[in-house]
Amino acid sequence: MNNLGLAEATQDAVASMCDRAGAFLETDVANAQAIINEWTTETNACVLTAYLDQKLTYIDDIMIFCSVQNDELHEGTFSFDPNAQLIDND
Repeated sequence: MNNLGLAEATQDAVASMCDRAGAFLETDVANAQAIINEWTTETNACVLTAYLDQKLTYIDDIMIFCSVQNDELHEGTFSFDPNAQLIDND
């Protein structure tokens, strides 16, 4: 099992989804669009495009995540904006 931190896991997921969407563009545009839609925020910022442009800090939406630790589901929030004020729900 891989024990990545939030930053590394997010980087890995975004890079993987960019590759996956790109692979679908040639053969299955509907699947490519579905991936892109899943990575588009409520303010219509596309995380995948921002990642490829190396401008993730321009996305000011608060993102949510969940993880499994010791067979328990944990959730939280994060932002690509280093100045964002996050709320600790614990």
